[in-house]
Amino acid sequence: MSEMVGFSDGFGTFTTGGSNGNMLGMLCAREHLLAGSTKQGFDGRTTVIFVSAEAHYSVLMAANVIGIGHQNIIKVQCDEDGRMRPDRLEEEIALARREGMRPLCVVATAATTVRGAYDDLEALSEVAHREGLWLHVDAAWGGTCLFSNVHAALMDGVQKADSVCWDAHKMMGVPLICSAFLIKNPDVLRRLCDHTNVAHYCSTAMRHQTTSDGILSSVHGATMRLSCGLNGALVAMQAGLRWWTLEWRTQIICRRKSRLIRIWK
Repeated sequence: MSEMVGFSDGFGTFTTGGSNGNMLGMLCAREHLLAGSTKQGFDGRTTVIFVSAEAHYSVLMAANVIGIGHQNIIKVQCDEDGRMRPDRLEEEIALARREGMRPLCVVATAATTVRGAYDDLEALSEVAHREGLWLHVDAAWGGTCLFSNVHAALMDGVQKADSVCWDAHKMMGVPLICSAFLIKNPDVLRRLCDHTNVAHYCSTAMRHQTTSDGILSSVHGATMRLSCGLNGALVAMQAGLRWWTLEWRTQIICRRKSRLIRIWK
């Protein structure tokens, strides 16, 4: 799955849903910008996050949980098709800095809940990284288009993101709960989940993973996520992928996309 989004050296873990995946992405952004904040804490009253005006409500929940607050979520104006405008994002970042605020990350959406709009990930990644900000992509609903030969281009630029969340239990039809969180730099997630190091009982279930450079590293799923006990999601995911041949995936996704377009029109 990491390879599908272009994270060749990345890592993936399962979450309890897209809302949790978005929160995990924002927490990783915090640990990346403020190394050690996972252990030391931080004052989030002057920290802001930039999201689409049509972003999922879970970004507000996450802002509350990580200590930033609803008022520090800046909703960026969208174009007529419901996509976040990169030019307005630049303006909002500049304005926030002039007002003494500390930008943390940008949360792009693919696709939005109501209109199914896909933000321009290429353009947003350029703005975010030029400004030194983490880019998280909420692809909980729309990420499944990567399985389609027809619609995969909607996710162009996702490989430039820092983290992505995706729900297989949405358009793919896999049983609840089957939600994945993918990250380009696994070390950030490892630092974020450092609390699991005290769980010595997890060490008995360690497995070995070979990285792209041939180095064996010990990894246990529960040590790289906020919660444990989600291995059942892996079974559901594997079963779904085996059943869904590439041809079936393309046909089903195309039909569902076409139906949604007709409903919207």
